[in-house]
Amino acid sequence: MSRIEGYRGYELTRGDLAKLIVGNLKLSLSASSPLQEICRLADASVPLDGKDSAEMLGDAALLAAVRVLAAPEHVLTQRLGGGMLAFEESTLCQNRQVCADFVALHLEDEGLCLITLFPNTEAYATWWSTSFGTKEPLPSPNYIPPKVSLSEFLFVLHTIDAFRRASYTSLLQYQPRNRAFISYPELFDSFKNAIAARDIRWLLPSFLLLMPGLSQYPLDMAQQDMDVLTRMGLIENGQTAGNNTDVALFAEAGTALGVEFTRTWMFAAGFEVAVANANGKVGMDHFFVAPTAMANHFVRLEITPDGRAWANHQTYTPEQLISNMADLLDHGFSSTLPESNPAPSGSFPTGTAAFVHTNNGQAAPLASAPQQAQQQPLQASFQPLQQPSQAPFQPLQQPHQAPFQPLQQPSQAPFRPLQQPSQAPFQPLQQPHQAPPSAKPVFCIHCGQLIDATSRFCGFCGKPQA
Repeated sequence: MSRIEGYRGYELTRGDLAKLIVGNLKLSLSASSPLQEICRLADASVPLDGKDSAEMLGDAALLAAVRVLAAPEHVLTQRLGGGMLAFEESTLCQNRQVCADFVALHLEDEGLCLITLFPNTEAYATWWSTSFGTKEPLPSPNYIPPKVSLSEFLFVLHTIDAFRRASYTSLLQYQPRNRAFISYPELFDSFKNAIAARDIRWLLPSFLLLMPGLSQYPLDMAQQDMDVLTRMGLIENGQTAGNNTDVALFAEAGTALGVEFTRTWMFAAGFEVAVANANGKVGMDHFFVAPTAMANHFVRLEITPDGRAWANHQTYTPEQLISNMADLLDHGFSSTLPESNPAPSGSFPTGTAAFVHTNNGQAAPLASAPQQAQQQPLQASFQPLQQPSQAPFQPLQQPHQAPFQPLQQPSQAPFRPLQQPSQAPFQPLQQPHQAPPSAKPVFCIHCGQLIDATSRFCGFCGKPQA
């Protein structure tokens, strides 16, 4: 991440920043400061000196930014990654007692610290949308109801991953299908494996690992939570031809979302706005953004009085994303803890999370949080990444050593054209609602591919057939 054009910014080494904080300014870091690890790991006993030191100490804006980072009143934590992007974390801090600017801190891999000053939350939201969000100006349909329980939402995310899995399997096995499907045992097993694997190249693990504070919400996974998949039109029951094996057919909404994320999703980001207190920080607002080529998928967690989370999913254009992100940031950065009790009580207004981040970076339930909310926390597999710099996957170490060799005698091909093309090695799914074999073929009006005559969306390009 390079210096952000249009905004005042500074690029320092971690060692120089630690020396400036401890050696020159003699600042004490609060429990919520994102600078604690920098000062703990770097040798900050010797202050900066020389020309660079004089320039830094003479820059009032830089000194104010460092003081905000040392003792913020509010902290926005952003985790970016997933898809094809490695994990990284940054923060946006505010302290009205020091300055009016919002101060962003990003730790780069090269040992550098990038400090950027934003005048307001709208400026930050505009920068984020311009840098990471989709540029598609047209609205996109929302196939996920505005509010579903957290358990139901996890099944929705996994169903999108399951479509990707079925598509890749069909491709690798040279078995094209009129409609994508997956067996129910594979759907269930891959759900458990996705949680255990923590591989953020997939959407479900990305949501679990990129959302700060998610592990503190009660999660009661039940069989009836899967009913949301048929209720929303993501899947429907079907049978394969020949052996009549029960499978989950991807319905209209499931196909549209599956195609969209399979072809155009690259990364996601999780956000938490927290209020600082003596013990760390208290999460107030949480949201998740997964941009695709068609929409900015925006998910806000809304917390009930008993501490349970519901997911509110929307599809936003760039302008809608900027407006709603800025509004959420304004809400979070203006939130305060009850004056009568610095440690939050058992009263949880909408949008307030039931957990506290402690000095050691771990999260602990509030002392007086509802008993039901503390009895069933998420399993250990949902815990935040302990070492965010270690991505859960590695690039090939020796890409030049291909596991195959070119044909030595290309004229002696080991295959022949099909002599009887009518005897295909696969059969379409036998479904009563499918057009009869004698029906006229239907082709996508956008990409020209052959599609299911009953579908309103193309299974190849995902566009509506209006």
